Formats: sequence, structure tokens, C-alpha cells
Amino acid sequence: MDFDLGEDAGALRARLRALVADHFPDEFLGAFTDDPDDLAATQAFCRRLADEGLLTLSWPQRFGGGGGSLWDQTVVREEMWAHHEPRGPQYMGLNWWARR
Repeated sequence: MDFDLGEDAGALRARLRALVADHFPDEFLGAFTDDPDDLAATQAFCRRLADEGLLTLSWPQRFGGGGGSLWDQTVVREEMWAHHEPRGPQYMGLNWWARR
């Protein structure tokens, strides 16, 4: 098996990490805390990801997505999970698309 994520994986990973760092403090633990600002922050972050074409990167373009590769999807999932899922509760709907 070839587990090479491709040339663009490092750049995508760096871009996602920079966006998370710009929008969340190091102490961020996700949307489901006792602080309502955490949920609001995840909603704002989703809007930012959408503005940058990253929210539905792995969806087919014909459905409004970015048409990214399976490896792009892998990088997005890894980075979001590593940062306490800053997309908030809607992350499941975003991940349901699977390439066949």
C-alpha cells in the first residue's frame, strides 16, 4: 500500500493549523463545554472554513464541494480531531461523504 499523502498534504495541514491557531486559544476543548462562547466560536470557524473553500473540501464539486482527494479528507480529519473538532457538532454531516 502507498501511504504517501501527496505533495499538497503538508501545505494543507499547515494552512489548517494556522487557521485553528488564529481562531482558538490553546485551551480550547471543543464546542461542548459549559461556556456558550465555545459553540459560537465553532460556528464562526465553520463560516471561515467555508469562505476559504475548506469546509467541504472532500465533497464533489458538483455538490458544491472542493473536489479534494481522499488524502485531503484524511488531513482535514486528522487536524480537526487533533484540535478538539473546531467545526463543532456539524462535523458528522461534513464527514458523511465517502468516495467510492
